[in-house]
Amino acid sequence: ASVPEHMASLWSQHRFSIAGIPGFSAGAGVRYVGASWDGTDSLKTPSTTLFDAMLGYAYQDWSFTLNATNLEDETYYTTCLSRGDCFTGNRRTVVATASYSF
Repeated sequence: ASVPEHMASLWSQHRFSIAGIPGFSAGAGVRYVGASWDGTDSLKTPSTTLFDAMLGYAYQDWSFTLNATNLEDETYYTTCLSRGDCFTGNRRTVVATASYSF
């Protein structure tokens, strides 16, 4: 129950230089989550397609990344239960990360 029969995702990332400065990266992805049924096959959760992206920069031991999920800020349902409860998915989310490797 509540498990999609079909799921697929694709992610691509590219590293590049700007004005001769290396360490930049950008990525984009798409996620498809197929429709699913509640435990009694009476309530169907519709399928959805979501888009994600990232920008990053790495210098020596430092790494800075900006990740965004659900770029279109689509309202969608992750699952619906037979008693009628439906749960919405995460709205657009942007997360910045700075990390140091040692």
